Amino acid sequence: MAKTILTKFNLIITSLLAVLGFSSCGSSQPLEYGTPFADFTAKGQVLNEANKPLENIQIIVKRGHKDDAEIIYLNWQDTLYTNTAGVYYEYYSEVFPFTYNRVIANDTTGVYASDSIDVNTRYSNGDGHWDYGESTLTADFTLKKNNKEPK
Repeated sequence: MAKTILTKFNLIITSLLAVLGFSSCGSSQPLEYGTPFADFTAKGQVLNEANKPLENIQIIVKRGHKDDAEIIYLNWQDTLYTNTAGVYYEYYSEVFPFTYNRVIANDTTGVYASDSIDVNTRYSNGDGHWDYGESTLTADFTLKKNNKEPK
């Protein structure tokens, strides 16, 4: 008799666990694996005060995120250089997209003073899940002559 009761009790417990376990695993969203990604473009032009394009200006694009009230920029950064028209451009697909960006224009010869700008990017045309879509950062600079002696 005790064996029959114990068997029925085990059957009831197993049934309850199966029903509750399977219902808790259900979701209206399908499971997704991987990392968030997006297509990112950085572009712009660097001119001097006479509106002449500046070639070989180093452009540093730092990517970051907001931690509480502070923006934290990552240790890695992208370094680009302007062409003869003073234009820089880079397109790539990135994982873990960032919305906070600091773009720095640096004349490595020291003739022109460095400048920087903070640009927040927004992503569009994504699927609302892992694909954030695409974003374009545009930062143009007008560099002023450096008051210090060039290097």
